[in-house]
Amino acid sequence: MNKICNHCQNQFEINEQDLTFYDKVSPIINGEKLALPPPSLCQYCRQRRRQLWRNERKLYNRKCDLTGKQIISVHAPDCQYKVYEQKAWWSDQWDDLSLGRDFDFSKTFFEQYKELMKVAPRSALWNVDPENSDYNQSTGWLKNCYLMAAANRNQDCYYGNYVNDCRDCVDNLMIKNSELCYECIECEECYDCAFCKNCNGCQSSQFLISCIGCNNCFGCVNLQRKQYCFFNEQLSKEEYEKRLSEIRTNSYTVVEKLKEVMQEKALQFPHKFMIGSRNENVTGNSIFFSRNCESCYDVSKLENCKYAMWFHDAKDCMDVFAWGMPAELCYDSMEVGGGAYQNLFCATCNGCKYAYYATQCMFSEHIFGCASLRRRKYCILNKQYSQADYEALLPRIIKHMQTTGEWGEFFPLDTAPYAYNETVAIEYYPISKEEALHLGAKWKEDQSSSAYQGPEIKVPDDIHEVSEDICKNILTCEKCQKNYRIIQQELQFYKNHHFPVPHLCPMCRHQNRLNRRNPRRLWDRSCMKCNIPLKTTYAPERAEKVLCESCYSKEL
Repeated sequence: MNKICNHCQNQFEINEQDLTFYDKVSPIINGEKLALPPPSLCQYCRQRRRQLWRNERKLYNRKCDLTGKQIISVHAPDCQYKVYEQKAWWSDQWDDLSLGRDFDFSKTFFEQYKELMKVAPRSALWNVDPENSDYNQSTGWLKNCYLMAAANRNQDCYYGNYVNDCRDCVDNLMIKNSELCYECIECEECYDCAFCKNCNGCQSSQFLISCIGCNNCFGCVNLQRKQYCFFNEQLSKEEYEKRLSEIRTNSYTVVEKLKEVMQEKALQFPHKFMIGSRNENVTGNSIFFSRNCESCYDVSKLENCKYAMWFHDAKDCMDVFAWGMPAELCYDSMEVGGGAYQNLFCATCNGCKYAYYATQCMFSEHIFGCASLRRRKYCILNKQYSQADYEALLPRIIKHMQTTGEWGEFFPLDTAPYAYNETVAIEYYPISKEEALHLGAKWKEDQSSSAYQGPEIKVPDDIHEVSEDICKNILTCEKCQKNYRIIQQELQFYKNHHFPVPHLCPMCRHQNRLNRRNPRRLWDRSCMKCNIPLKTTYAPERAEKVLCESCYSKEL
C-alpha cells in the first residue's frame, strides 16, 4: 500500500514484507494477537522522531536531584525532569514502583505517560565503568577519555563518535580497533594514520581514501597493499621520505588545503556503490557480515532487518536506532539491546523482554508504559501486577489506544526529554527552531557563544609556534564563534605528531566529519561501467563515478 506521511506529506510504501513483519512482532496476550497497524510516518520521519530521544554530545553541569551533588549530565539544569547521578539512579535510595499509578481510561496513554515521566528520575549519563572519563555519553569502559560519544573500550581518546576498541586517537568518527589515529572516518585496524577515510589495515599514512593494507602512503585513493606511494605514484623509500618532508602538515593552512585537494582528487577515481563486505542481499551503507537487510546503515551481523542504524548482532528487527548485541523482534525503538527481545516503541532499555512503550528500563520483562524500572516484571505505568492481572489489563489498554490512534506509534515529539537541537536529530535532519516547534518538539536556546568576555586569542597556524599556555586560554571557533578549549593531553598529541591545533570547536569539527559521510538515504543509479541497477547513497546528481562491486574490484 502507499501512504502519505503525516509529517512531511511525502508518499511512502508499505509492502507485503512490512505487513508480515508487523504481524510477526504483534504482541500475543492470553492467546489474543494485538495487531500492529502500519506506521503513519515515512521511514525518515520515524527515524527523526526516535533520534529526539538521544543526546550524545550536549553536556551540562547541574545538581543531582537525589543527592544534591554537582554532576555532569545530558539534561540541562532547567529541564522539567528529575535527574539522578548514575550511581544514585542504580541505588536503592529510591523505589521505582512507588511511582506506579492506575491506568485512566478517560485519558490518552501519552497524556498519562508524560505525567509519569515528570516523576520518574532520569539517569544523568549512560557512561558504564569509566576510569578518569567523566565527560562522555553513551559510552562504556573508557579510560582517560574526554568528550567521546557512542564509544566503548577506549583508552586515551578524545573527541570521537562511534569509536570502539581504540587507543590514543583524537577527533575521529566511525573507527575501531585503531591506534594513534587523527581525523579519520570509517576506518578499521589502522595505526598512526591521519585524515583518512574508509581505510582498513593501513599504517603510518595520511590523506588516504578507500585504501586497504597500505603502509607509508600519502594522498592516495583506492590502493591495496602498497608502500611508499605519494598521490598514487609509486616511489622508492628515499624518494617518498624526501617528498613527505616537503609537506608541512604542521600548518593549519596547509592541512586545510590538502583536504580540499583530496576531495577533488577522489572524484578522479571510481567509488564502490556502498561500503561493506561479507554480505548477502543487503542495501544501505557501511554494512558487514549481514544478510537480508534493507536500508540499513553502520551495522554488522544483522539478519532480516530493515531501517536499522548503528545496530549490531540482531535479527528480525525494523526501525531501530543504536545498539543490539544482541536483539531480536524489536520495532520502532531507540537504543535497545543487551538481550532485548520484542521491544516495541522503547527508548534506552537494556536487557528487556516483551517491553512496550518503555524508557530507561533495565533488565525487566512483560512491562508496558513504564519509565526507569530496574529488574521488574508485569508492570504497567510502573505499577506491579500479578501475571494474570497484567495479561487481563494490557489488552484493554491497547484496545483503548487503538481508539485514540496511539497504538503502533512511537512517542510524540513533545514527549522527548530533550530539545530538538540537543539531539542527533539536528545532525541528520537539520531544521530551524520554527520548524521544530511546529512539529511539536522543544528547542533549547544556546547562550554559550557569549559566555566568555575575555580577550580574543588567535590560534597560531603552526604547531611549532604554539606554547603550553594555550591550554590556559579560551579560544573562539572560527566557524560558529563559540568558545572552546585545548586540553593538555590533546596538545601533547598534536605536538608529538606535528599536527596544527584546530581552529574550530569540537562541535564544528564533528559536523565537518559528518558532512564527509554519505547521507543515510538510497537512490537508484546504474553502474557507470556495466550499467546494472544499483541502490546507493550517492545521489544521481553527484559527480562521483559509482561502480558495482564487481566492476570496482576490477579497477583496483
